[in-house]
Amino acid sequence: VSINPDCPYECVPGVPTVSINPDCNCPAGFAGLLCESCPVGTWSSVNSLECRPCTNKPGKFSVYTQRAWSNPSCAYKCTSDVFNVHDNPKCLGSLMYAVEFYGGPLRITVIFGLWLLAGVVLLCVRPRKMYFDREIIGERRGQFVHEKLPYHLCRIYLCGKNEPGKAWALSNGPVPEALQDLVQQGPWESFTAEFNWAAQITDSDNLLVQFLMLVQPSIAQQISLTRRRRRAETLCRLVQSRSEDKGRALVWHNDLENERTLQMILSCDKGATLGYIDFFDISLELFDWKPVDLRKEARFLVAHGTGTYLDPFALDVSDPLVEQLAQTDLTEEKNATAKAVYNIVFTFNRLSRLVPKSELESIDHNTPDMPRVKMLETG
Repeated sequence: VSINPDCPYECVPGVPTVSINPDCNCPAGFAGLLCESCPVGTWSSVNSLECRPCTNKPGKFSVYTQRAWSNPSCAYKCTSDVFNVHDNPKCLGSLMYAVEFYGGPLRITVIFGLWLLAGVVLLCVRPRKMYFDREIIGERRGQFVHEKLPYHLCRIYLCGKNEPGKAWALSNGPVPEALQDLVQQGPWESFTAEFNWAAQITDSDNLLVQFLMLVQPSIAQQISLTRRRRRAETLCRLVQSRSEDKGRALVWHNDLENERTLQMILSCDKGATLGYIDFFDISLELFDWKPVDLRKEARFLVAHGTGTYLDPFALDVSDPLVEQLAQTDLTEEKNATAKAVYNIVFTFNRLSRLVPKSELESIDHNTPDMPRVKMLETG
């Protein structure tokens, strides 16, 4: 017999003890008179008499994973034949996942329509020639081939990348020092102005590439490449006309036209991003030529490319000037210099793919925490 109204008691099995659950409430995730855990695919709130089915699982490619769940958002995972739930929260099948990945049905329909429209326009505008011109700059008469190396005088690199906002251009001003004995100041200034005007990129080209970069970057890359090559071909014909066409004002000194056979040729890489003009004197004696001595003078090689995944920065190993450097005899061992030069070129081309374009553009040689740039500089 007890005169204290607070009689001792205990909770039924399966319910947390009185010390932590004085009201003997059946916790969320459990249900029934015996407070049993809810099976996988069901859930319950506090003091529920029965478990409720989960309804948040998306589609047929997902399954619930945990029992005794305490809210309607039950845990689930995607089945093994589709992408995991972290990348594919809706557990979509392969086809629908690809559709959602590329922006959904509406965007795919718009892209397909633009492809179809572009194809029709190109077929109507250029019916006799493929839009993606396969002709590579340099595969033409008058190119800088290895046989012309003994007649080579100098090279002038163009400014810019032949892209919107970075058109190719010749520097305005006096004749470069290496050409002062060959060309006249007046005709050179006229040629520079004409060249820079012809190298300009039209607003229509710029808008077309920007629009395609938004809807389909891969097509934009190809069209941009084709446009660059066409501009390069136009400039090649201009340079050749100011070098050899007697009907136009040539850049050479008048007293040299009859005494020497001079040429200037515009060349570029296959992507038409790096342009340069080479100058030749065909009247030179072939047997007077000798390789450059790297122990007495330095030579610079300029990388081509845009620094992107599809067109990384690289040195052209087929450039005749690279071959000229490889012919220098620095050691008694045969072909030792050629191996050293080509090893530098190949090492640069390999490492330049590892350094992002943004990192190269923000190079600060006083900044110590740029290991990839330091690796590229030291090889």
